[in-house]
Order: sequence, then C-alpha cells, then structure tokens
Amino acid sequence: MTMIDRTLRLTWRKGLLMAAIYAALLAAHFLVRGAYHIDEPILFLAANLIVPMWAISAAVYTFDDVMISPARGRRPKV
Repeated sequence: MTMIDRTLRLTWRKGLLMAAIYAALLAAHFLVRGAYHIDEPILFLAANLIVPMWAISAAVYTFDDVMISPARGRRPKV
C-alpha cells in the first residue's frame, strides 16, 4: 500500500479519528480563548479548514479508487 493510500483511503477508524481531532482543535481554541481572553485563529483555522479539506480529498480519492473502474479509459494502477 502506498503512502497516498494510507493517508487518503477512508475507513471508519480514520473518520472517527478526524472527528476527534476536529473536536479537540475546536475545544482547544475555545479553551485558549476563554482562559487567556485573546482571539487565537490558528486552532480555529486548522479545525475549520484543514480537517474538512482532508475529508473532501479523502472522499474523492476513495470514490475514485473504489467506485470508478479502470475499464472506463483510465490507465491501470502501477
């Protein structure tokens, strides 16, 4: 299995892991904001940009890899 498969192939474990990471990043953002009374955008942006971008990329990659057959004019896997 190649690195891209390990990173982007969707499984229920990866989905749960990314949901937990998303919740942890949002919780950390609100904890930092509440404790220090500063607006901290890095954790918020990571939760709301990076996690959904990974999820969309993984969904498209998994759909392409599993559902679209190589017989439809695509080149075979290496």
